[in-house]
Amino acid sequence: MAEPNSTFKPIKPKLKPKPRTPKQTPESKYWSSFKTHQIPDLISSITSLTFSPSPPHPFAATHSTSLKIFNPQTLSPSSTISSFSDVS
Repeated sequence: MAEPNSTFKPIKPKLKPKPRTPKQTPESKYWSSFKTHQIPDLISSITSLTFSPSPPHPFAATHSTSLKIFNPQTLSPSSTISSFSDVS
């Protein structure tokens, strides 16, 4: 046990360092320039995405029980197939 007449020396509390603010680098500016696009009218998440090898390279996305073919320039659906004669 400590003796009752011993003295304690006051100490200064350790200060936590201030958080650094992130710097904008040319690379971070490049990656932040990309924007996400929402595809409207999707019932569920996209399960498959396939691109056409021939120009203008439309792409097909499957979700739920339907297939949508999209225009690559406007990202708007050009056609939708939702009924099939057989299952895969």
